[in-house]
Amino acid sequence: MTGFGNFSYYYVKADFGLTRFCQMMWRLNFLCFFCCLVLQNDYMLYYICMLHTAFTVIIYGTLGIYSSINRTSSGIAVKFVAVTTAVLVVWHVPGAFDVFWWPWKWLVLYKVRDTPFSEPF
Repeated sequence: MTGFGNFSYYYVKADFGLTRFCQMMWRLNFLCFFCCLVLQNDYMLYYICMLHTAFTVIIYGTLGIYSSINRTSSGIAVKFVAVTTAVLVVWHVPGAFDVFWWPWKWLVLYKVRDTPFSEPF
């Protein structure tokens, strides 16, 4: 539903500004990151936030790049074929997933266990 909601908003409003994108990233990730810090949990425990963030970025990128062709049926079809192909390549080609997600590896492996406040219960 996040992907559909984002698609509907970006398709109708065509608001691809940096402010809107930063607001979306803030809303999707701040509470999760704050809970991770306070409760001293791994960030991967809140995987659903990362999943929603990934789909938001995919929809934002798909509709934001060459947004002038979003109103033509052939343009939007080409975009969805291209993004589907890209997702399939990242998922099915050996090693492509590691190359594509390498910049965010540190975030997925984020742990808070070694803080001065972490005491075993």
